Amino acid sequence: MTLPTIIKQDDIKNVSSRLIFPVEGAKLIRQALKGHGKFRVRASEGFVTIEWTDGQTEGSVAELLSGFNGKVFDGQLDMAVQKLSELDGRIVKFCFQLSLIRRYSPTVITKAISDYNTDFGFNLTQETLTYRDEKMIYGKLQEEVL
Repeated sequence: MTLPTIIKQDDIKNVSSRLIFPVEGAKLIRQALKGHGKFRVRASEGFVTIEWTDGQTEGSVAELLSGFNGKVFDGQLDMAVQKLSELDGRIVKFCFQLSLIRRYSPTVITKAISDYNTDFGFNLTQETLTYRDEKMIYGKLQEEVL
């Protein structure tokens, strides 16, 4: 299976597209994610939720799965707009949005706090973290492949 690619709406005139709903989309996403780590993929009404612990960044997973996202937010229109994709030579419309959730294992969080303490000369534990400290640590984790 090849990954779907986004098609510009202007490139298509009066072409019918095949609709792909969340359950079928979840199956296709599981196939696309094989070999990229351990993921949990769940289908619900209007959404396919992809969860994983540690591993790849949210940005890299979003980039890999961008063709599956049936709607994108258009800031100029201030609304979500439907988009078409091409999958295996056919025009398809994914009838769902992707929800990506990256979680962190206790080991990774402990190491991140330790690194933060070393970098800034603190002696914080998970219980004594302030909101600002948490934002700094999780911000750094979001950018790292673990």
